[in-house]
Amino acid sequence: MGFRLPGTLERFAALIAGAAVPCALFSVGASLRGYRLRGALAPAALMVALKLVAHPLIVWALASYVFGVPPLWAKVAVLLAALPVGVNVYLFAVRYDAGQAESASAILLSSVLSVATLTLVLLWLGPG
Repeated sequence: MGFRLPGTLERFAALIAGAAVPCALFSVGASLRGYRLRGALAPAALMVALKLVAHPLIVWALASYVFGVPPLWAKVAVLLAALPVGVNVYLFAVRYDAGQAESASAILLSSVLSVATLTLVLLWLGPG
């Protein structure tokens, strides 16, 4: 439609949009202080295993064998599937007052473990 915001409003919207992710991550980090990792370790470990191992494998199988996605796009999809648990899980847990400790623990564990798992996925996928 060609509609654009005036310059000042567009800069303000870009500033607010750029602050959203860091604010959400800070919020999760601050709220992690209230939870003990030990209490929610079993459910969080299951979520992390599914997210960091099963999810990329399922995406790879679907992209490669079911949908016939071109190799580069399949690699991108697998890499995105291998990323750690996102903050939305925690935000939904807070919203519905269920599983907050488990989701916060899963974010922490998956962020730490994804350093190793993403390295393995990148080695597995090979160059472009």
